[in-house]
Amino acid sequence: MIITNYNYYLQPKLYTQKINKPNYAQSAPTQTKPTHLSQATFNPFLHFHPSFGLEKFDTKEILKKQDESGEYEINLSDISDEIPTGFENIFSDKTANVVGAGNIYTSFLGLGKIINFYYDKNNEINIFDPKLIDEKEPSNKILIGYHFLKAIKDICKGSAFIISPHKFHSSQLEELAQKEILDGVYTDKPMCINKRELNNIDNIVTKTNTPLYFGDFFFFSQIPALRLMGVPMPYKDAITIQFDKTKDKKFTNSIKTATPLYKEDQIKKVTCKTIEKCTDDFLKRKWLQEKENGGGVILDLQVHISNLLNLMGLELTKINSITAEKFENGSFRPVTKTEAEDRAVIKGKLNDKIPVYMETAQFMNERDNSIIFEMKDGKKLKIYTDVFDKKVELIDRNGKVQARAYTIAMPYSLMFHHVQKSFEDKKANRTPMFYDIQRKTMKQLFAMQELIDEQSKD
Repeated sequence: MIITNYNYYLQPKLYTQKINKPNYAQSAPTQTKPTHLSQATFNPFLHFHPSFGLEKFDTKEILKKQDESGEYEINLSDISDEIPTGFENIFSDKTANVVGAGNIYTSFLGLGKIINFYYDKNNEINIFDPKLIDEKEPSNKILIGYHFLKAIKDICKGSAFIISPHKFHSSQLEELAQKEILDGVYTDKPMCINKRELNNIDNIVTKTNTPLYFGDFFFFSQIPALRLMGVPMPYKDAITIQFDKTKDKKFTNSIKTATPLYKEDQIKKVTCKTIEKCTDDFLKRKWLQEKENGGGVILDLQVHISNLLNLMGLELTKINSITAEKFENGSFRPVTKTEAEDRAVIKGKLNDKIPVYMETAQFMNERDNSIIFEMKDGKKLKIYTDVFDKKVELIDRNGKVQARAYTIAMPYSLMFHHVQKSFEDKKANRTPMFYDIQRKTMKQLFAMQELIDEQSKD
């Protein structure tokens, strides 16, 4: 059965928020007051730092300043490098603390390789992973030479990177954020797995003076697409424009200036697909099949797409229908309340008016990873959200590609440079990077999960 009226879950609600005086230069008296969230967005207060009016927070404004700064540029001579040389200079004498060194770190997208390249000049890489504490000789060569910590409390300097399974993110962030001696704390997506943990992170962000960063490598694999949609992502020199047949090079100029190629009211509909086959990566991470541990394709895969859309200013404000299925014995069946979903299909609207179709699945026969914007003028903007094919294309009414741009550098190589620079940027390091974006995403994903539970069998 499909329930079609989900507006209840997406409506702003009257709530009472106690505002505690944080440790900021500008502050307000402690007060308790009811706030009516009446703006027409998915959840309007997400636009603001959790200090609720004490400090305005807008990721796009931070990115705009960084885009205009020489500190976030790539040397043009290094544009073909997956890890741009010259970037490693800022990591001199820096310490990396890796929290969680599973398959994501040791093999997926070269993350461990990048950390080693950046931080290993002085052998300053610590690691905390309960499975590795007693290892005399690491089985994975990426981990050779690391200093293995006995507990997370042993992290006492440098930058901390939380890349552990989803269920640990909130508690590990809570402990590390109290260490204001650290350069900063990075938390990988999703930053939490339920509403209780999201509320906990709200509290952490409000109180800590430790720089925080909430990462998703899709932000840096899709830099050309984000700039085409008006998001001033830094590292524009990392973009290669393969060709541009548009009039007056409109495609190229849009990327260079981060001026939207199309405005919101020019978008006819949006189709998002994150469809994966059965891979060793999914099978090794057994907890992805455990709902209580943050498993399921919504928290693991859909999160990327929702993060991109929210960063573009396209928020899921209405869900018309949603279905979820479990893969079993070679076929899909309806998911139960206790199971992590292997496939989800969501139909709804972005910003109350743009029809959107989202399909997220694993264990499929073929892969298909893309976001397609169909425009009212008949053209399409196709964003390839494949981790191995980081490009964006403008397609004309006849299906021919008019322009194409892509990023060569590894997304994590750009992102971790951005992380370290953000931690050191005194003008921005009290603002938790990408927190407002990911918070919107988590609220939307939790609404999806609630609706799935509501229509699933026990």
